[in-house]
Amino acid sequence: MHTHRLQDLSNLLKDLADQRHRARLCGLRVESACRGVAANAIETAAAHLAFQQEGFRLERTTTPHAALIPKYLGYDGWTAVERFFELDPFHAELIFAPESYDEAELCDPGAVARRIDWVLEPCPAGARAEHPATASPVDAAATTEEADLTLVPLQFVS
Repeated sequence: MHTHRLQDLSNLLKDLADQRHRARLCGLRVESACRGVAANAIETAAAHLAFQQEGFRLERTTTPHAALIPKYLGYDGWTAVERFFELDPFHAELIFAPESYDEAELCDPGAVARRIDWVLEPCPAGARAEHPATASPVDAAATTEEADLTLVPLQFVS
């Protein structure tokens, strides 16, 4: 994962959510339509000058129908998004796919920012299963065959 780019996008989305909230408090109408991606996060990313300078952009296509397609280093569509943010397909879908959000959050940029922050949050060391090769000396005493199949119990650190 490209942590810096994802954190920048999270900050952009938080600012957008704050601007929308303040606009609503002033009685202004706020657009809340989503166009294919949760909270239009890809459009927000493509509008960011720093991301444009790194090669990420949207291009309008005309065939077979007019659409805005993400582009990055010769890649397009979801592949461009995955490559730019250095995400595997699972995390790209988790962060950007509308199906990953419930209806109340779908157009909320704050919801996407919270999801990015959650994905980037470091997992406490004690919450990860350790591979036997990196486990304690007692666990390392297992045979090679057993070590490949043995999981170290999770330990949560408070």
